[in-house]
Amino acid sequence: MKRILSILTILLILCLPVTSFAICGPAPTPGGDWVFPGGFCDNILLVCPTSEYETIGAAMNAADAGDIILVAEGTYAESVVFSHDNITLRAQGSAENTTISRITGTTVSFGTKSGCILDGFTVELTASGNTADEVIYSANDSTTDYNTVKNCIITDVNAAASTFGLYGIRITDGNFALLNNKITISQTNDSAVYAIWNTAVNTSKYIENTLTIDQDSVGAHMLSGFNHHAGAGSIMYCLENTLIIDSTHTAAGIGYGIYASAEWNYVNDNIIDADASGTGEMYGLYTGTAKTAEYTGNTVEVTTGDGDGEWANFGVGTSYVNGNTITGDGLMGTGGTIYADRQANTLALTTDTVLTLPQLQTSYTISNQGAGGEVDLTWPIPPSYTICNRVYVSENQVMECGPNAGGIVYLDGTPLDADDCVDTDAATGNFHFVCSGQRDDGTWGWDFSSFTGSFLDTGATD
Repeated sequence: MKRILSILTILLILCLPVTSFAICGPAPTPGGDWVFPGGFCDNILLVCPTSEYETIGAAMNAADAGDIILVAEGTYAESVVFSHDNITLRAQGSAENTTISRITGTTVSFGTKSGCILDGFTVELTASGNTADEVIYSANDSTTDYNTVKNCIITDVNAAASTFGLYGIRITDGNFALLNNKITISQTNDSAVYAIWNTAVNTSKYIENTLTIDQDSVGAHMLSGFNHHAGAGSIMYCLENTLIIDSTHTAAGIGYGIYASAEWNYVNDNIIDADASGTGEMYGLYTGTAKTAEYTGNTVEVTTGDGDGEWANFGVGTSYVNGNTITGDGLMGTGGTIYADRQANTLALTTDTVLTLPQLQTSYTISNQGAGGEVDLTWPIPPSYTICNRVYVSENQVMECGPNAGGIVYLDGTPLDADDCVDTDAATGNFHFVCSGQRDDGTWGWDFSSFTGSFLDTGATD
């Protein structure tokens, strides 16, 4: 009896989809799955050099809906196509040592299958040369089930001299989840990058991924990081991701870190570091036309070669913007409807900055992060508007600013000297802060909190 229990215990251990060891050996019956007494493991297929299935494709062809395919460490130079719904393809070893590789084409395709999982692989496309090439493709035909990619290392590199746009992961239908992956997209030529491109009128979940994009393009070439661009019924959850972008695009080229253009978008607690060393535009966050997005708790640093990087551009959508930390060039694009009345955003500036009208209508905590407090701040006030701000410079200093007839800015009721605040353009009421007094710690510069702009059309400068 004890011997029987021991055998059953061993068989149960062999059936567990663990990654701490690899199971490798011949299938117990020719042409059959792994079948054990009592029905244990009858839905598990093993891929390794000494099993019946030496390729992932062979196991897929033999699998049924609901099966689990376990893959031993190694490099599998093949294109994998999921054959049924609810199949799990899982690496038994580490993702670093279990690789599915293609030169061109599509490395892994879910096709129209649903409820499938890809777990724990390196998945790569080494020389993409066509816009039809991508590392992973999904067109899930279910309205409820997800296709899921998790715990993978995903890399996409274009072929030498290829001028085609580079697609990493493309979703055209169905729910899709991208969880805890490391994704690297490298465009080495003059063309666009579409890292995660989703046009499905369904739900996407991008959670806890690290996405790195290197775009060595000169010219008006688009860049898109996390993206969901679809119509009514689509939802994007983009949560706790890290996005690093290094681009050289120029001219009218635009880079989008997170392109929130599903009907509803929840973009929270992401870290975005986007650098465009050329003259092209770069937006950390973007709300699509007639779409609604919530941006909460994100850390966004956007810089460009000509200093006009926008941490956000809200298009003509509706955006709820709360509790974000902004560094870099610190600009915000115009357009759309913006709500920021629940929690102030933090704007930490390291270079001279001109605040835009939408920024002045948004609640901010603004701090001078320049060396020696040498960052200068300018804001424009159209002649027909009055601005009323309360700016807290430190715990015991309050600055009340208003472009009155004399262009005077007061600190604790006392007019500031010209060395402290300069009216750079009396016609428009632009104010340029060179410094705003000495802080409590003895340093000079400005630290504004509770910075809110309230505009009233008075017909004349007040």
